[in-house]
Amino acid sequence: MLQHHQGVDPDRLRCGGTGTEPAKCTESASFDGTLNATSVSYLNGSPRYLSGNVLFRAFVSAAGGFPNDAGGTPTDTVERLVYSQAAEGAMTLRTALALLLLFATPAAHADAWTWGGRVGRLEVRVTRSGFNDGAGVGGWEADEARAFVRWARRLASALPADAGLLLAQETEGPLQVTLRRCGPRDPACNRPCTSQPLAGIAEGAPDSPEVQVEVLRQASAALSRALALPPEPPDAPLYTLRLHAAASPAEAARFAERFDAEGVVPEGQVFYARCLPCRTREARVAGVEVTAGVFESAAAARASLDRLPARYRTGAGVVALR
Repeated sequence: MLQHHQGVDPDRLRCGGTGTEPAKCTESASFDGTLNATSVSYLNGSPRYLSGNVLFRAFVSAAGGFPNDAGGTPTDTVERLVYSQAAEGAMTLRTALALLLLFATPAAHADAWTWGGRVGRLEVRVTRSGFNDGAGVGGWEADEARAFVRWARRLASALPADAGLLLAQETEGPLQVTLRRCGPRDPACNRPCTSQPLAGIAEGAPDSPEVQVEVLRQASAALSRALALPPEPPDAPLYTLRLHAAASPAEAARFAERFDAEGVVPEGQVFYARCLPCRTREARVAGVEVTAGVFESAAAARASLDRLPARYRTGAGVVALR
Protein backbone atom coordinates (compact mmCIF):
# COMPACT_ATOMS: atom_id res chain seq x y z
CA MET A 1 0.00 0.00 0.00
CA LEU A 2 1.00 3.67 -0.24
CA GLN A 3 3.12 5.30 2.40
CA HIS A 4 3.52 8.82 3.75
CA HIS A 5 5.79 10.89 1.45
CA GLN A 6 8.04 13.69 2.64
CA GLY A 7 6.58 17.08 1.83
CA VAL A 8 2.93 16.08 2.36
CA ASP A 9 1.19 17.10 5.59
CA PRO A 10 0.60 13.84 7.51
CA ASP A 11 -2.47 15.37 9.18
CA ARG A 12 -4.23 15.14 5.80
CA LEU A 13 -3.69 11.39 5.61
CA ARG A 14 -6.39 9.30 7.20
CA CYS A 15 -3.85 6.52 7.77
CA GLY A 16 -1.68 8.73 10.01
CA GLY A 17 1.87 7.67 10.88
CA THR A 18 3.93 8.42 13.98
CA GLY A 19 7.52 9.46 14.52
CA THR A 20 9.79 8.13 11.82
CA GLU A 21 7.36 5.36 10.92
CA PRO A 22 5.67 5.88 7.55
CA ALA A 23 1.91 5.92 7.27
CA LYS A 24 0.37 2.79 5.75
CA CYS A 25 -3.10 2.85 4.24
CA THR A 26 -4.27 -0.71 4.81
CA GLU A 27 -8.04 -0.44 5.27
CA SER A 28 -10.97 1.03 3.38
CA ALA A 29 -11.33 3.67 6.11
CA SER A 30 -7.92 4.99 5.13
CA PHE A 31 -9.52 6.51 2.04
CA ASP A 32 -12.55 8.12 3.72
CA GLY A 33 -12.92 11.86 3.74
CA THR A 34 -11.14 14.58 1.80
CA LEU A 35 -7.37 14.32 1.58
CA ASN A 36 -6.74 17.97 0.68
CA ALA A 37 -8.19 21.24 1.93
CA THR A 38 -8.94 22.28 -1.64
CA SER A 39 -9.67 20.49 -4.88
CA VAL A 40 -6.67 19.42 -6.98
CA SER A 41 -7.43 19.34 -10.72
CA TYR A 42 -5.45 18.00 -13.68
CA LEU A 43 -5.81 17.35 -17.40
CA ASN A 44 -6.95 14.00 -18.72
CA GLY A 45 -3.98 11.90 -19.79
CA SER A 46 -1.42 14.30 -18.34
CA PRO A 47 1.60 12.99 -16.37
CA ARG A 48 1.78 13.42 -12.61
CA TYR A 49 4.95 13.89 -10.55
CA LEU A 50 5.91 13.34 -6.94
CA SER A 51 7.94 15.89 -4.98
CA GLY A 52 11.57 15.12 -4.25
CA ASN A 53 14.67 14.74 -6.32
CA VAL A 54 15.23 10.98 -6.47
CA LEU A 55 14.75 9.39 -9.87
CA PHE A 56 12.66 6.26 -9.29
CA ARG A 57 12.28 5.52 -13.06
CA ALA A 58 8.91 3.84 -12.59
CA PHE A 59 5.57 4.45 -14.22
CA VAL A 60 2.17 3.53 -12.79
CA SER A 61 -0.87 3.39 -15.04
CA ALA A 62 -4.48 3.31 -13.81
CA ALA A 63 -7.68 3.17 -15.83
CA GLY A 64 -10.20 5.92 -15.09
CA GLY A 65 -10.12 8.03 -11.95
CA PHE A 66 -11.85 11.25 -10.89
CA PRO A 67 -10.95 14.70 -12.27
CA ASN A 68 -10.27 16.05 -8.79
CA ASP A 69 -10.25 14.93 -5.17
CA ALA A 70 -13.81 16.19 -4.66
CA GLY A 71 -15.27 13.60 -7.02
CA GLY A 72 -17.06 14.41 -10.25
CA THR A 73 -17.47 12.37 -13.42
CA PRO A 74 -14.79 9.65 -13.81
CA THR A 75 -12.36 10.18 -16.67
CA ASP A 76 -12.24 7.84 -19.66
CA THR A 77 -8.47 7.81 -20.11
CA VAL A 78 -5.63 5.66 -18.82
CA GLU A 79 -3.78 7.97 -16.46
CA ARG A 80 -0.06 7.69 -15.83
CA LEU A 81 1.89 8.68 -12.71
CA VAL A 82 5.49 9.39 -13.65
CA TYR A 83 8.26 9.08 -11.09
CA SER A 84 10.85 11.10 -12.96
CA GLN A 85 13.54 13.77 -12.95
CA ALA A 86 15.26 15.43 -15.89
CA ALA A 87 18.72 14.04 -16.58
CA GLU A 88 20.90 17.00 -15.63
CA GLY A 89 19.33 18.20 -12.39
CA ALA A 90 15.98 19.67 -13.44
CA MET A 91 13.46 19.35 -10.61
CA THR A 92 10.18 17.46 -10.86
CA LEU A 93 6.86 19.24 -10.35
CA ARG A 94 5.47 19.31 -6.80
CA THR A 95 1.98 17.89 -6.49
CA ALA A 96 -0.06 16.37 -3.71
CA LEU A 97 0.17 12.72 -2.66
CA ALA A 98 -3.61 12.72 -2.89
CA LEU A 99 -3.38 12.22 -6.65
CA LEU A 100 -1.41 9.03 -6.11
CA LEU A 101 -3.95 7.76 -3.62
CA LEU A 102 -6.80 8.41 -6.04
CA PHE A 103 -5.26 6.24 -8.73
CA ALA A 104 -3.98 3.41 -6.56
CA THR A 105 -6.91 1.18 -7.49
CA PRO A 106 -6.89 -2.59 -8.01
CA ALA A 107 -6.75 -1.86 -11.76
CA ALA A 108 -3.38 -0.07 -11.45
CA HIS A 109 -0.49 -1.72 -13.23
CA ALA A 110 3.17 -0.74 -13.01
CA ASP A 111 5.40 -1.59 -15.94
CA ALA A 112 8.58 0.02 -17.19
CA TRP A 113 12.07 -0.97 -18.14
CA THR A 114 15.35 0.87 -18.37
CA TRP A 115 18.74 0.28 -19.93
CA GLY A 116 21.95 2.16 -20.41
CA GLY A 117 25.57 2.29 -19.45
CA ARG A 118 28.81 4.17 -19.68
CA VAL A 119 31.73 3.82 -22.08
CA GLY A 120 34.55 6.31 -21.78
CA ARG A 121 33.06 9.82 -21.67
CA LEU A 122 29.72 8.67 -23.08
CA GLU A 123 26.80 7.96 -20.73
CA VAL A 124 23.43 6.60 -21.90
CA ARG A 125 20.13 6.34 -19.97
CA VAL A 126 16.97 5.06 -21.64
CA THR A 127 13.63 4.36 -19.96
CA ARG A 128 10.60 2.84 -21.65
CA SER A 129 7.07 2.65 -20.27
CA GLY A 130 4.08 0.61 -21.32
CA PHE A 131 3.20 -3.03 -21.40
CA ASN A 132 6.57 -4.40 -22.53
CA ASP A 133 5.96 -7.85 -21.06
CA GLY A 134 9.19 -9.43 -19.95
CA ALA A 135 11.45 -6.52 -20.92
CA GLY A 136 14.35 -6.21 -18.49
CA VAL A 137 12.97 -8.85 -16.12
CA GLY A 138 16.15 -10.92 -16.03
CA GLY A 139 18.53 -7.96 -16.03
CA TRP A 140 21.18 -7.58 -18.73
CA GLU A 141 21.93 -10.25 -21.28
CA ALA A 142 25.41 -10.88 -22.65
CA ASP A 143 24.36 -10.22 -26.26
CA GLU A 144 22.68 -6.93 -25.25
CA ALA A 145 25.79 -5.82 -23.38
CA ARG A 146 28.04 -6.63 -26.34
CA ALA A 147 25.77 -4.78 -28.76
CA PHE A 148 25.69 -1.71 -26.52
CA VAL A 149 29.46 -1.64 -26.01
CA ARG A 150 30.03 -2.07 -29.77
CA TRP A 151 28.20 1.11 -30.81
CA ALA A 152 28.98 3.06 -27.63
CA ARG A 153 32.72 2.54 -28.08
CA ARG A 154 32.46 3.85 -31.62
CA LEU A 155 30.52 6.96 -30.57
CA ALA A 156 32.72 7.59 -27.54
CA SER A 157 35.89 7.37 -29.63
CA ALA A 158 34.63 10.30 -31.74
CA LEU A 159 34.69 12.64 -28.73
CA PRO A 160 37.67 14.88 -27.98
CA ALA A 161 39.53 14.47 -24.70
CA ASP A 162 37.87 17.54 -23.15
CA ALA A 163 34.23 16.63 -23.94
CA GLY A 164 31.68 14.02 -22.96
CA LEU A 165 28.06 13.28 -23.81
CA LEU A 166 24.96 12.28 -21.88
CA LEU A 167 22.16 10.79 -23.96
CA ALA A 168 18.94 10.44 -21.95
CA GLN A 169 15.51 9.39 -23.14
CA GLU A 170 12.45 9.10 -20.90
CA THR A 171 9.46 7.02 -22.04
CA GLU A 172 8.79 7.75 -25.72
CA GLY A 173 9.95 11.35 -25.53
CA PRO A 174 12.80 13.04 -27.43
CA LEU A 175 16.39 12.04 -26.91
CA GLN A 176 17.98 14.69 -24.70
CA VAL A 177 21.59 15.43 -25.66
CA THR A 178 23.84 17.08 -23.07
CA LEU A 179 27.40 18.14 -23.86
CA ARG A 180 29.76 17.86 -20.91
CA ARG A 181 33.06 19.72 -20.70
CA CYS A 182 35.70 17.66 -18.90
CA GLY A 183 38.67 18.88 -16.87
CA PRO A 184 42.25 17.81 -17.66
CA ARG A 185 42.41 15.68 -14.50
CA ASP A 186 39.06 14.00 -15.16
CA PRO A 187 39.60 11.79 -18.24
CA ALA A 188 36.37 9.84 -17.65
CA CYS A 189 34.38 13.08 -17.19
CA ASN A 190 32.92 11.85 -13.91
CA ARG A 191 32.79 15.44 -12.63
CA PRO A 192 32.09 17.62 -15.66
CA CYS A 193 33.05 21.27 -15.41
CA THR A 194 29.91 22.30 -17.31
CA SER A 195 26.86 20.61 -18.80
CA GLN A 196 25.25 22.18 -21.87
CA PRO A 197 21.87 20.90 -23.14
CA LEU A 198 21.82 20.70 -26.94
CA ALA A 199 18.81 20.71 -29.25
CA GLY A 200 17.79 17.11 -28.65
CA ILE A 201 16.43 14.65 -31.20
CA ALA A 202 12.68 14.20 -31.61
CA GLU A 203 12.67 10.67 -33.00
CA GLY A 204 14.94 7.66 -32.73
CA ALA A 205 16.97 5.86 -30.07
CA PRO A 206 20.64 6.36 -29.20
CA ASP A 207 21.66 3.00 -30.71
CA SER A 208 20.59 4.22 -34.17
CA PRO A 209 23.56 5.19 -36.44
CA GLU A 210 21.47 8.02 -37.91
CA VAL A 211 20.81 9.38 -34.44
CA GLN A 212 24.50 9.14 -33.54
CA VAL A 213 25.44 11.16 -36.63
CA GLU A 214 22.98 13.86 -35.57
CA VAL A 215 24.36 13.79 -32.01
CA LEU A 216 27.87 14.43 -33.32
CA ARG A 217 26.60 17.16 -35.64
CA GLN A 218 25.13 19.02 -32.67
CA ALA A 219 28.25 18.45 -30.59
CA SER A 220 30.43 19.67 -33.48
CA ALA A 221 28.46 22.92 -33.66
CA ALA A 222 28.71 23.47 -29.91
CA LEU A 223 32.45 22.72 -29.82
CA SER A 224 33.26 24.55 -33.07
CA ARG A 225 35.19 21.56 -34.32
CA ALA A 226 34.28 18.70 -36.64
CA LEU A 227 33.40 15.33 -35.10
CA ALA A 228 32.62 12.20 -37.09
CA LEU A 229 31.94 8.53 -36.42
CA PRO A 230 35.10 6.46 -36.96
CA PRO A 231 35.04 2.98 -38.51
CA GLU A 232 33.44 0.39 -36.26
CA PRO A 233 36.15 -1.08 -34.01
CA PRO A 234 36.63 -4.85 -33.70
CA ASP A 235 34.80 -6.54 -30.86
CA ALA A 236 36.72 -6.76 -27.60
CA PRO A 237 35.96 -9.16 -24.75
CA LEU A 238 33.84 -8.15 -21.79
CA TYR A 239 34.43 -9.37 -18.25
CA THR A 240 32.49 -10.49 -15.21
CA LEU A 241 33.20 -11.34 -11.57
CA ARG A 242 33.31 -15.01 -10.64
CA LEU A 243 32.19 -14.80 -7.04
CA HIS A 244 32.05 -18.46 -6.09
CA ALA A 245 32.65 -21.96 -7.42
CA ALA A 246 30.30 -24.14 -5.38
CA ALA A 247 30.33 -27.86 -4.71
CA SER A 248 26.82 -28.24 -6.13
CA PRO A 249 24.21 -26.22 -8.04
CA ALA A 250 22.13 -26.04 -4.85
CA GLU A 251 25.01 -24.48 -2.94
CA ALA A 252 25.58 -22.04 -5.79
CA ALA A 253 21.91 -21.02 -5.67
CA ARG A 254 22.11 -20.43 -1.91
CA PHE A 255 25.22 -18.29 -2.33
CA ALA A 256 23.52 -16.19 -5.02
CA GLU A 257 20.42 -15.75 -2.85
CA ARG A 258 22.54 -14.50 0.03
CA PHE A 259 24.42 -12.08 -2.24
CA ASP A 260 21.20 -10.63 -3.65
CA ALA A 261 19.48 -10.50 -0.27
CA GLU A 262 22.22 -8.14 0.94
CA GLY A 263 21.58 -5.81 -1.98
CA VAL A 264 25.19 -5.88 -3.16
CA VAL A 265 25.65 -4.29 -6.61
CA PRO A 266 29.13 -4.36 -8.19
CA GLU A 267 30.23 -0.84 -9.12
CA GLY A 268 31.54 0.34 -12.46
CA GLN A 269 29.50 -1.89 -14.74
CA VAL A 270 29.49 -0.96 -18.42
CA PHE A 271 25.83 -1.84 -19.07
CA TYR A 272 22.58 -2.34 -17.18
CA ALA A 273 19.05 -3.42 -18.01
CA ARG A 274 16.21 -3.89 -15.55
CA CYS A 275 12.45 -3.75 -15.26
CA LEU A 276 10.58 -1.42 -12.92
CA PRO A 277 9.31 -1.95 -10.40
CA CYS A 278 10.70 -5.42 -9.89
CA ARG A 279 13.67 -7.13 -8.36
CA THR A 280 16.64 -7.67 -10.64
CA ARG A 281 19.14 -10.22 -9.40
CA GLU A 282 22.80 -9.28 -9.64
CA ALA A 283 24.18 -12.76 -8.97
CA ARG A 284 23.92 -15.28 -11.82
CA VAL A 285 24.18 -19.03 -11.46
CA ALA A 286 25.52 -21.26 -14.24
CA GLY A 287 25.96 -24.80 -12.99
CA VAL A 288 28.13 -24.45 -9.90
CA GLU A 289 29.54 -21.00 -10.75
CA VAL A 290 28.17 -17.72 -9.40
CA THR A 291 29.04 -14.55 -11.32
CA ALA A 292 27.97 -10.91 -11.17
CA GLY A 293 28.39 -7.77 -13.24
CA VAL A 294 29.53 -6.91 -16.76
CA PHE A 295 32.64 -4.79 -17.33
CA GLU A 296 34.38 -3.24 -20.31
CA SER A 297 37.86 -4.27 -19.18
CA ALA A 298 39.56 -6.66 -16.80
CA ALA A 299 40.99 -3.66 -14.93
CA ALA A 300 37.49 -2.22 -14.35
CA ALA A 301 36.29 -5.62 -13.13
CA ARG A 302 39.22 -5.96 -10.71
CA ALA A 303 38.58 -2.46 -9.34
CA SER A 304 34.92 -3.38 -8.78
CA LEU A 305 35.91 -6.64 -7.08
CA ASP A 306 38.21 -4.75 -4.70
CA ARG A 307 35.21 -2.65 -3.57
CA LEU A 308 33.02 -5.63 -2.70
CA PRO A 309 32.60 -6.64 0.95
CA ALA A 310 35.54 -8.78 2.10
CA ARG A 311 33.36 -11.87 2.53
CA TYR A 312 32.69 -11.87 -1.22
CA ARG A 313 36.27 -11.19 -2.32
CA THR A 314 37.69 -14.37 -0.86
CA GLY A 315 38.21 -16.86 -3.67
CA ALA A 316 36.64 -14.51 -6.22
CA GLY A 317 38.24 -13.49 -9.51
CA VAL A 318 37.78 -11.84 -12.90
CA VAL A 319 36.89 -13.95 -15.95
CA ALA A 320 35.91 -13.22 -19.54
CA LEU A 321 32.15 -13.02 -20.13
CA ARG A 322 30.95 -16.04 -22.07
